[in-house]
Amino acid sequence: MPAPTAKSTIARPSRFGRPRESWLRRRAEAYESRPTFIVSVAKNRLLTLARLLGSAVERWQTEEVLRQSEEELRRHRAHLEELVEARTAELRDANDRLRTEVLERRKAERLKDEFVSVVSHELRTPLAITREGIALLRDGIPGALTEKQAKVLATLESNVDRLARIINDLLDISKIEAGRMSLIKERLNLSALLRQAASALEPLARQKGIALLTDTPAAPVEVYGDADRLMQVLTNLIDNAIKFTNCGQVSVAVRDGENGVCCEVADTGVGIAEADLPRLFHKFVQIGRKPGAGHKGTGLGLVIAKNIVELHRGSITVASEPNRGTTFRFTLPRYSEEEVLLNQVADRLAAARQKQGNLTLFLIRVELPAGAGGDETWLRRLAVESNGLVRGSDFAASRGPGEVLVLADIEPALVPAVRERWQRQIARDFAQLAGVTGVQTRIGHASFPTDGSTAEQLLAKAEKAFANAAQNE
Repeated sequence: MPAPTAKSTIARPSRFGRPRESWLRRRAEAYESRPTFIVSVAKNRLLTLARLLGSAVERWQTEEVLRQSEEELRRHRAHLEELVEARTAELRDANDRLRTEVLERRKAERLKDEFVSVVSHELRTPLAITREGIALLRDGIPGALTEKQAKVLATLESNVDRLARIINDLLDISKIEAGRMSLIKERLNLSALLRQAASALEPLARQKGIALLTDTPAAPVEVYGDADRLMQVLTNLIDNAIKFTNCGQVSVAVRDGENGVCCEVADTGVGIAEADLPRLFHKFVQIGRKPGAGHKGTGLGLVIAKNIVELHRGSITVASEPNRGTTFRFTLPRYSEEEVLLNQVADRLAAARQKQGNLTLFLIRVELPAGAGGDETWLRRLAVESNGLVRGSDFAASRGPGEVLVLADIEPALVPAVRERWQRQIARDFAQLAGVTGVQTRIGHASFPTDGSTAEQLLAKAEKAFANAAQNE
């Protein structure tokens, strides 16, 4: 039997009925693919290891960033603590300096008040005695004067008057700066006041050959003000107009306008340059003053006039052109019951501001039930004035039909309790004293300095609160 060849061996079928050649081929392919499999596994493991190493590096970097951030935060916190400590020390020092300055300023104010008092007595008294002596000489009580003596006496009297005006100006500006210039207000006819001021200065205008014209309406033009202080304003403005007018005229007029009472003093004098107008109401400023003889003064007259007008809740303006004249205009609120009330509020505000105290404005309206009968005005005032509702230090006044205004030194925190007490007491007073029940009381209020710092602001806030209270009921 012949021996099998390799070819016949390969071609011989296996036990499974497949050719051996196919089996060998598959086995050869397996051996060929095994390195690829091993490389794939190794690659996957290397990628996994790389990812793990990357995560570890990222975690380390993150931790390093956090550590650096914490270190930076710690340094910033330490720096901020140093800054806060330094600023606190600076504020403490500044507070100490401020306290020292306040004490020194109060001391200076006290010394200035003492000086003003000394000036008022030690200078005014000798001036008054000198004036009295001049008047006696002028009237010829000791004997007749010669013409030369009369001229010397006139010069002496003029200089005494000038010195008195300077002293008065210095005293007035001291009072204004200290907030202590008080006004004695009353119902005034500004037309009559203006005619009086013009009449007093007419001889001076006639001496310079200047016409002094007045234009006032026949009907009274009424304001609520201090007659002496408003006369001071008018005298200052007319006197300045005459002094700085060499020819032409000075005209003074008063009229009742839409925004209040307007007073005007106009001249045809030397005028003022536009660049100098902003400095006109500054202290000790004298526009165009030249050395030597001429118009002299303290430079305080217009400053005092402006402050007096503003204390009357008015305003003053000026318009001028060089060599064409100057016009001063000041406006005051016209007289009315509302104006009187606003002035009362302004006065109480000034006192509270000076004392650094509190002030609350109340608007009270009492509505009577239908068919209550009787004098409603009397009943409403009864609700406020009776049974000690208003304290002695408070101010109460009627503000039109059915409404009462009250000014009380009450802290804002106590206002709600005061309102409730007033409402209960008003209802009880009507029931006990007038036999009227079912009374409705609405109260609006505004406090200084929380709700405003002027009379108009407080009144507007109280009216708004009053309206809100009416809507909520």
